[in-house]
Amino acid sequence: MSSLPNLATVFEGAAFGIAVLDLEGAVRDSNAVFRKAYGEISADLLRDHQAEFTALLQGNRPHLEFEQQARTAGGDGMWTSCTLSRLKDERGNVRGAICLIRDVTHVKETEQRMLHDMTHDPLTGMPNRLLFESKLREQLAALQTAVPASFGVLMLDIDHFREINEGFGHDAGEFVVSQIGQRLVAAIGAHDLIARVGTDQFAILACSQGNERHVEITARHLFSALAKPLTLGARTVYVSASVGVALGSPAYLRAEDMIRDAQIATRYAKASGGSRTAIFDATMAVSAEERLQLSSDMRAGLERGEFFLLYQPIVQLEDGEFTGCEALLRWRHPKEGIISPAEFIPLAEQLGLSTQIGRLVARLACRQLAAWRDERGLQIHMNVNVAWPDLLEAEFEQSLIAVTREFQVKPEQLMLEITENIVLNPDGKATQVVERLRQHGFGVCIDDFGTGYSSLHYLQRFHIDAMKIDRSFVCGPGEELASEPIVRALMTLADGFNVRVVAEGIETERQRHALLAAGCRYGQGFLFSRPRTAEELAATYPAAFGAHAPCQSG
Repeated sequence: MSSLPNLATVFEGAAFGIAVLDLEGAVRDSNAVFRKAYGEISADLLRDHQAEFTALLQGNRPHLEFEQQARTAGGDGMWTSCTLSRLKDERGNVRGAICLIRDVTHVKETEQRMLHDMTHDPLTGMPNRLLFESKLREQLAALQTAVPASFGVLMLDIDHFREINEGFGHDAGEFVVSQIGQRLVAAIGAHDLIARVGTDQFAILACSQGNERHVEITARHLFSALAKPLTLGARTVYVSASVGVALGSPAYLRAEDMIRDAQIATRYAKASGGSRTAIFDATMAVSAEERLQLSSDMRAGLERGEFFLLYQPIVQLEDGEFTGCEALLRWRHPKEGIISPAEFIPLAEQLGLSTQIGRLVARLACRQLAAWRDERGLQIHMNVNVAWPDLLEAEFEQSLIAVTREFQVKPEQLMLEITENIVLNPDGKATQVVERLRQHGFGVCIDDFGTGYSSLHYLQRFHIDAMKIDRSFVCGPGEELASEPIVRALMTLADGFNVRVVAEGIETERQRHALLAAGCRYGQGFLFSRPRTAEELAATYPAAFGAHAPCQSG
C-alpha cells in the first residue's frame, strides 16, 4: 500500500490558500495558492481587520471571517473569502493564527451582474424603481440629520402613450420609450438620478448642488429634450409629457410618500391638459378629514368583522394541480365596497393596527384550515403574509403558536411569507423570531424575492423553505416572461440551496411555459385563478377538495 503524503505536501498542494500568521499578523508561511493572491509577504490581508484579529487572538471571538479584494502578482483583481482561527502550541498557548482563503471572484461577479439586472430596466439600461427608491431613501435620511442643498422628485409621464402603443405597435412603443430615455439622460445634471419606473413613466431625483432653482431648470430641460419629433418608419411623432414635482422636506419620512405626492402632481398636470408641470401641494392630496374617517372606519370594521380572507391557489405549473393556497386579506367596507390591502395596510401601519390585523389574518387562516380538516378530512397548506411590525411585536410568536393550538392546526400547514429586508440582519430580533417559528415547524418563504438590495449571501446564513419570484420578473409586456435571464439565475440560486420556488403573477400560457423551461415548478396568478372564497376554491379544484359539499369560510 502506498504511503500517505506528508503534511508539508498537503499544505503546499491544497486547492485553497493557507497561511500561518504570527501574533502581529505577519505571514510566516504560506502555500502557492495564498502566495498567488497576496504575494510572499502580505501587508494587505488584515487591512481594516486588525482590531478583529486582536480580538481573535485574545479569545473574544471563535474565528474571523471576511471577504476582500486582492490583487495577484500578475496585477489581476480577485475576490477572496478569508477565515482565520487561533493557532496554539502543544501547551495551549496562542502563537498566532491560521488563515484559509477561497477564490470567490466568480461568485462576486455573478452576484454583481444579478444585482445590476435586478435594479436596472432591461429596455433602457436605466435604474428601475427599486434602485430609485433606495437612492431617495438615502437622500431623505440625510435630510433628517443635516440640511443639505434642496432636492426634488420629478415624475414624468408620457402623454397619450397608449395611443402610440396601440397605433404603431408594441415594438414602436418600446422604441419611443428608449429614445425618450436617452434624451432625458442627456437633459439632467451630473448629480441627478433618472430611472424608468413604469411603462411610460420616468422619475428624476434632482439635487440642487447649491442652485435653489435646479429643480425648476431641470423640468424645463426635460420639456426641451422632448421638443424634437421622433421618426417611426415613414411617420413623424411628436411626444409630450406631464411632469409632477414633490419638493424635498423633513416632513417626508418615506420615499414612497414623496413619490406618491409627485405622482399625484403628475395626474394633476395631466388632468390640466398635459404637457405641463405641476408642483404638489396639500390641495392635491386626499383631505385629512377623509383619512381620519377611513381610520375610524378601519377600527370599527375590525370590531364588526368586516375583514375577511380570499384564497389564491398555488399550483404545479406542469398540470395545474392544486398544491396549496395563499391567504389574501380584504376589507368589505360598508360604503366603499371591497378594499385591497394596498389601500389600507399603509394606513393601518400608521395607526398602529398592523399587528392586530396580522393576528386576525392568522386566526382566520387557522379557522379555515380547521374547517377543511373537520368537514373534508384535508390537510391543506396555506401561505400567510407576515409583516415586519408583526415580528417586532412582543407577543407575536406566542399568539401565532396559540392560535394553531386553539384550532389544532399543524404548524407545518402554514408557510409564513416574509420580505427580504426582514433577514438582512441575521442577528436582528425579527430574524431570531422567524428562526424560532421555523423550529416550531412553520415554513418560511421569502416573498417578492429578487427585489431587495442585500447580498444574496444571506441565504447561506438564513434557512428558508421557499421563495417567490416577484411578479415584476414574470409578467412582461404582451404575453411574454418579463425577465427570463433573472428567472433562470434565481432558479439556479434556489437549486443550490434546495429551496422551493413559486412564481407570482402568471397571466399567460407563454409565461407558464417559459417558467417551466427555466426550471420553475410552482406558480400562482390569474392564468390559474383569481383570489376566491373558500367555497369557490373548493368548487374550482374538486379533485383536491373531494366531492363533499363546500364548507363555510371563516
